[in-house]
Amino acid sequence: MISPLRISIACRFFFVALLFFLLCIRVSAQLSIGGVPFSFRISGDYNELKVFRPEIPDFSRLLEEDVENDRNGLPYHYAANLPLPVDLLKEGSWTSLVDGSKVCRLMVVSPGALALACYFDAFYLPEGASFFIYDQSNESLYGAFTSLNNQPDSLFATALVLSDRIVLEYNETAACNGKAVIRLSEISHAYRGVSFLDHRGTKGFGGSGPCEVNVNCPEGQNWQNQKRGVVRISVKTGSWSAWCTGSLLNNSRQDFKPWLLTADHCGAASTAQDLSQWVFYFNYESADCPDPSTEPVHKTLTGAVKKASSGGNGSAIRESDFYLVLLNNMVPDQYNPFFNGWSRQNTASQSGTCIHHPEGDIKKISTYVTPTLSSSWGSTPHSHWAVKWAATQSGHGVTEPGSSGSPLFNQQGLVMGQLSGGEASCTNLNGTDLYGKFSYSWAPAQSDSTTSLHHWLDPDQSNPISLPGNGPNITFVIADFSVDRDTVTVGSSLSFTDLSSGNPLSWAWNFSGGSPAFSSAQHPASVQYNKTGVFDVSLAVANSNTTDTLLRQRLITVIPNIYPNPHHDRIIIDLGDYPVEDFTAEVHDILGRRVKILVQEINPGTVYGVFIQNETSGMYHLRIKTSGLDLSKKVMFIKTP
Repeated sequence: MISPLRISIACRFFFVALLFFLLCIRVSAQLSIGGVPFSFRISGDYNELKVFRPEIPDFSRLLEEDVENDRNGLPYHYAANLPLPVDLLKEGSWTSLVDGSKVCRLMVVSPGALALACYFDAFYLPEGASFFIYDQSNESLYGAFTSLNNQPDSLFATALVLSDRIVLEYNETAACNGKAVIRLSEISHAYRGVSFLDHRGTKGFGGSGPCEVNVNCPEGQNWQNQKRGVVRISVKTGSWSAWCTGSLLNNSRQDFKPWLLTADHCGAASTAQDLSQWVFYFNYESADCPDPSTEPVHKTLTGAVKKASSGGNGSAIRESDFYLVLLNNMVPDQYNPFFNGWSRQNTASQSGTCIHHPEGDIKKISTYVTPTLSSSWGSTPHSHWAVKWAATQSGHGVTEPGSSGSPLFNQQGLVMGQLSGGEASCTNLNGTDLYGKFSYSWAPAQSDSTTSLHHWLDPDQSNPISLPGNGPNITFVIADFSVDRDTVTVGSSLSFTDLSSGNPLSWAWNFSGGSPAFSSAQHPASVQYNKTGVFDVSLAVANSNTTDTLLRQRLITVIPNIYPNPHHDRIIIDLGDYPVEDFTAEVHDILGRRVKILVQEINPGTVYGVFIQNETSGMYHLRIKTSGLDLSKKVMFIKTP
């Protein structure tokens, strides 16, 4: 029976207490709208709630199995998914508010858990209803979940709450009565791979190896866009959950469709229902270089659909070991996502990084400064890149269990593979790691849409060799410029004006044939050209997010200084300060007939004299050719009596 609920009449004390509570509570986002549960506004005792407990397995046995699984490169199991079928709306404790709204709550307790998450096999919220999950101490709160979280398959999952006892709360207005469905199916009981409130030295937050480097250390300064596309993944596969890493990928339509790449050995055993309950953690990182004293706030999305894969599942032959999914929801702009660019060239990279979540820890960066080598996993030839990690300013980043599926970036910041496994660790700094090649995964021989990347990342078959990254909060810079003249006499100076869009912060000009040859000014003036020829100009610009280069070939034509004109005996052709290759000169009369001339080299390669012999006074056409110039000029010859 639904009992009436007593509301405190001391409203001012409620608002003061609520403000204090909101300042202290740790709120994480999971595609939710925020807010405060109704129960926080009422007097109530958690001891009055119905409590549900799953059956606890022998975790010592599971930990023994995990040691062997980790050694064999299987996904990093961190939780057991324990059956707990509970219909919140039928078995929870209901309370009515004076305005006709209702609250339904229950508590789940799983003793010894480092953290708990919930899996629902039926989840539907009508307009105006909301759902929350929080710990009994009110230190962590997720919600409000709303109708925005409804999925076609009615499945749902929550992120981890760092407690072994959690409260599930449903709020509805009078108009929602009887329309919601919230049916719990399993509790994910984390027994390693996450931190706990007393920080017992468990893995997870703060639990990766001591050699690892946080992504916001100096090593990550030039990788701030790429890191925004890297996510921690809670992979559900039947009765267990594991940590892996993945990356958002751009596609040739650049429409921010949420494609995500990870390793096939992370997801090969997951069913379509399991995938609908994968949880993707964005921005799970330290704000700066040192490890934080408390776990960072993160943002999550739930659910994905598999589109393509190749190899994996712990087999000896992993082919390229890729797993491509499409997230169930677009990534909200407030998550500040970046859809990483990629390269399908089968070309070694001279240097680069990997960004990952070892042991499910906060985001780390590992650096390599020696070229990647073509390698293989098992008997599949040239399917992988072999990488060795380097010591850097802040440590010697490597990979660990939980890093599986993380992206390998080349020196251009483009994804070139995803982690299959390897030997590197904080106790084996020189070990080699292997990454499935993006080039191999693009369009393997005899592949179809279920075993290749190109069908999904290049839907219009534009066939790009590489694609830069993109993001909804990215301001793209586009290089453009103008010049005051494009044809000048040797020795002249030109002025260039930057017309680039996107608020560039730096400029790099290259003036072939010009002096100076390079400039970092926004609007270079007095660029002098002291050599005859046709020359290119390029401009590279950059803002805090992107770069762009514009090359205008054969833009500047520099012609020789030709004098005197009219002339009596010879024409001087001054080609400038530098010798010009393959110089030739011809003279034609007004009827186009070639006339006899004598060419005299006055200064080797730079200054010539042209004599017209045995001709009458009149107009002639002088044609000058060099290796880069073909110039015709009218000259007047006045024969001396």
